[in-house]
Amino acid sequence: MQEIKHIFKRPEDAHVISLLIHEGTIKLKSLHKYLEDEITAIHYVE
Repeated sequence: MQEIKHIFKRPEDAHVISLLIHEGTIKLKSLHKYLEDEITAIHYVE
């Protein structure tokens, strides 16, 4: 995340982008866990 600070001229922009990436990463990890659980449930039923 440190490199984001160097991409944008305004620190506020870098901060907002950093937050969006962080939140998106959390949501993707949650979605990944959900899909893994669904696959496990399907394998268990079969």
